[in-house]
Amino acid sequence: DLVSGQTKLTFQHGSLPYSIKFRPNKNQLATSSSQSTEAQIWDLDSGTVVERLHHPDGLAEIAWNPDGDLLATACADYQIYLWDVTNTNAVHLLSGHSDVPQEVSFSFDGQFLASRAWDGTLRFWDPWTGQQIFKQFVPGFTDGFSRAGYQYGYNVSSHEKGFFEL
Repeated sequence: DLVSGQTKLTFQHGSLPYSIKFRPNKNQLATSSSQSTEAQIWDLDSGTVVERLHHPDGLAEIAWNPDGDLLATACADYQIYLWDVTNTNAVHLLSGHSDVPQEVSFSFDGQFLASRAWDGTLRFWDPWTGQQIFKQFVPGFTDGFSRAGYQYGYNVSSHEKGFFEL
């Protein structure tokens, strides 16, 4: 609570979280950890885990689509998992990276998903079909999608930025 300066709720995650993302349509958040093979969805009212999404290896970044019904998880098995959290099914397994994916993000309207891995590739996907749309080598971290368009920022070099427009 910012007014009182008091912590409202703490979670016993069990391992150091890599990523924590608030669900856009419910009072929940999702967490991931490179030291755990499951993404956890927490209820913020009770402080309890309401869903556990199991993976074959540890996890990096996670991202909700804008409607809060799909969760993308970047797994150390070099794949991106897309989960329909309304029934906890992995609806798509996005393959193509040759190293661990570190970043995932949805476009402002959920029509595109981007992933970047330690192999240096930035990939754009259709999250509804699971098809890869575009692949490009990028030398460093990315900035994600703009809030109101299909621009995606990335590092061209240590002193230069660029962007793609889908």
